[in-house]
Amino acid sequence: FCQSLIEYCRLQDKYTNYYLNAIATCGGTGAIALAFATYLEKNEGVMLPNIMWPAYLQIATNLEINHHVYNLYNENGRLDLANIKEVANKLQVKYDKLFLVINDPCHNPTGFVMNDEDYLGLIALCNALSQKTKIILLLDIAYLDYGNDIGAKTRENFQLLKKLSSNVMVLFAFSASKTFGIYGLRLGALIQMTTIEKEVSLFNEATSYFARSIWSNTSHLGMEIVTKTLSDKKQRLVFEEEIRATSQNLEQRSKRFIEELEKYTVPFAPYQNGFFVLILVDNPIFEQKIESQGAYGCHFGNGYRIALSSISLEEAPRLGRIIGQAYQSIFNKK
Repeated sequence: FCQSLIEYCRLQDKYTNYYLNAIATCGGTGAIALAFATYLEKNEGVMLPNIMWPAYLQIATNLEINHHVYNLYNENGRLDLANIKEVANKLQVKYDKLFLVINDPCHNPTGFVMNDEDYLGLIALCNALSQKTKIILLLDIAYLDYGNDIGAKTRENFQLLKKLSSNVMVLFAFSASKTFGIYGLRLGALIQMTTIEKEVSLFNEATSYFARSIWSNTSHLGMEIVTKTLSDKKQRLVFEEEIRATSQNLEQRSKRFIEELEKYTVPFAPYQNGFFVLILVDNPIFEQKIESQGAYGCHFGNGYRIALSSISLEEAPRLGRIIGQAYQSIFNKK
């Protein structure tokens, strides 16, 4: 199971100078919780984006880990490397290592996706920071197959990680729920990439210990489904075509939805691909107007999250119009 996922994420063939290792987890959430529990002690710190999936905070709080936020994107709508650097520099005075979480591609809740420049800038920053302290970079890739061209571009960018220094360890949190549609079986994986051999044994011993004490074993049925799907050539072709069709349909939904938002000048966070769009309006009346039309989102921080994954292609433009009309009725935008 673990080797099949490493191959599926296109890591194995590209990192001959790296050790690649993995452990099955109880969903993508389990992968993140396991990474926190393994590599962070009580009262140490984790860097999280200012717009984030709330479970990051819940996991950190449960483990008594301090959280520190960085700006996800800058005024140009790209990864805010300057702010990440600013926050990291302050934390390096306080902690003897940095633990940075990046949710990419298809960031939840915005749909933000890093491009080549973001990746190269992040690598350069991590290398610079690693001269002072160890860096652990956790890439939450739960939505890997819903990025550009079913995640092909993100997989290409994984190759850039070869440029990281030996003092930077990369962890990938994979979710089988989104890719394989087996949410109820609760299956994921935590994948390790490192140039240091002793880190491999430490990973194996520590993650196995914590996994055993938290959820014992993961779903054998789930692992069988994933392994057989990826190892059987005919079945894999069918599976990849289904993923491609689903991803393309989601992309079409987002295009139609966002076209309507733009017509009504509704502000939303930078979106490239993914399940969600974050409307940058924090107003209970706005939400009530939308919900009175039978459309429902989720209040999310200072915004309103819409799940494009839960609607049909035909419903997407109508939902955009409902939101646009609600926005204009309150803010009198023309």
